[in-house]
Amino acid sequence: MYPHNANKLTVYVSRICPYANRVILSLHEAGADFEEILIDLNNKPEWYKEVNPALQVPALRLANGKILVESTQVAEFVADSYPEANLLPKDPFERYQVRMFLEFYNSKVSPYFIQLLRLYKQPRDESTIDQKVSELTQNLRELNRRLKEHSSEGPYFDGSHFGFADIISFPFYERLDITFEMLGRSIDNIEGLDRVYEWARAIRGRESYKTGIPERQDILKAAQSFSDKV
Repeated sequence: MYPHNANKLTVYVSRICPYANRVILSLHEAGADFEEILIDLNNKPEWYKEVNPALQVPALRLANGKILVESTQVAEFVADSYPEANLLPKDPFERYQVRMFLEFYNSKVSPYFIQLLRLYKQPRDESTIDQKVSELTQNLRELNRRLKEHSSEGPYFDGSHFGFADIISFPFYERLDITFEMLGRSIDNIEGLDRVYEWARAIRGRESYKTGIPERQDILKAAQSFSDKV
């Protein structure tokens, strides 16, 4: 039998995994009572296939024994299970706006993490790196525009309220920041990203982020190691 807490939520994560970060942030922001079990992605325990046969993290076990997988769906389940946290809007049109924002983000921003990570290997193709960085820069400027369009005040997608759109998207921005550093670039001095930078500072300053997300150096080491596998 796999380890779990029979009396409350049990979440199986690796803190270096951006998908798992989504669920951890959701649980902390929801004020959920949960037990966290860390999974070593390089040496997954034999019992973990009982939790998730795909051997992926995150996974969330409910007290009744039901198990949920896939980070966005798990985070949405958490948001719906703790409505008082208001992580997802109740209004159908506002939910539509969140989904449209994430559709853009997941198609035009997040994929560059792996695309850039693949270019970390030696010998390095600087011209291809420059091309990818240029493409991503344009998409980040569009992200900046969309954040401002949705809330003129900020700092979050929904103004002063931190929610689902931020939780799902930001872990991959953090990886992009680190991948830029690995490639000898900086994501912090790009013209036209004023709201993106405000958004990033605000999220990094949240207690849920400080509690649930590993130190930057740990994420950097993990990304460097992962670059050999992509």
